Amino acid sequence: MKTVTKNVYVADDGKEFTTEAECLSHERAKRTLAQRLRLLKVYSISHGFDATEGKGYFAKTFIISDAKFQVVLQYCFDKFGPILRPWYGDSFFEEWIISESSLSAAQALQEQGKVPHYAHRPTEVIVVSSNDFTESDLPTSEFPWPRKKD
Repeated sequence: MKTVTKNVYVADDGKEFTTEAECLSHERAKRTLAQRLRLLKVYSISHGFDATEGKGYFAKTFIISDAKFQVVLQYCFDKFGPILRPWYGDSFFEEWIISESSLSAAQALQEQGKVPHYAHRPTEVIVVSSNDFTESDLPTSEFPWPRKKD
């Protein structure tokens, strides 16, 4: 029988590596990802306006993004359609409303699937980014470019 002693390098998250360089590289990547996640903005979209009763919106969607606001806005146009819809002759209603939320990406993810008291559908969380966040708990990104051809 032979006894072998090996050095094992353990990262801050508990993952084990055989070399110090691999361990340090993993920790650096985790810190970079954490910094990128902190910089994400969360937008709240109320949509599905109750045009028959006028009581508000049926659904809530959070968009988590590191893209410019114009990109997020274009995504909303593609997903929810035009903002204004005709209503009762010369009037109109807002089909959807977007606002920047004070929630973090992690807080927005906790809301996924919950049904707000005023809504009829579960809250949806969407990521709009050209970057890869597969190492995190975020859903796969739905970046609106390249544009789909009709």
